[in-house]
Amino acid sequence: MHTRINQLSTQQLRRLIELRFELEKLLKQVCYLTEFSIEELKGKGKFRDLAYVRGAYACLARTRYPDASLDLVGSILNKDHSTISCMIREIKNVKEKQQHYIWLRAQLKNEERFKKVNLN
Repeated sequence: MHTRINQLSTQQLRRLIELRFELEKLLKQVCYLTEFSIEELKGKGKFRDLAYVRGAYACLARTRYPDASLDLVGSILNKDHSTISCMIREIKNVKEKQQHYIWLRAQLKNEERFKKVNLN
């Protein structure tokens, strides 16, 4: 991330830590729903379904947490901000890819299912 940690106020730093925690929780939930591992989503694999889920996660992360920077979302997936920006643009532009986003969004509304497997 380009923001230097020592230049942040305590409140800004606390918010950054909370956002990172929420983004990591969202990643666990997406992995649970799609049956991809965290390592697969953070890795370099390029097959279509994996790329779609990565893009759907990036889009969901920015939709749910608009304060999260592209750098922060990228740091969760081990990607840079420009890669995250491209992922989000592709998800918004290609209807086939949007199906992953729509399905994940609907599944994530049911928070009870995550309590059963301790993902909250």
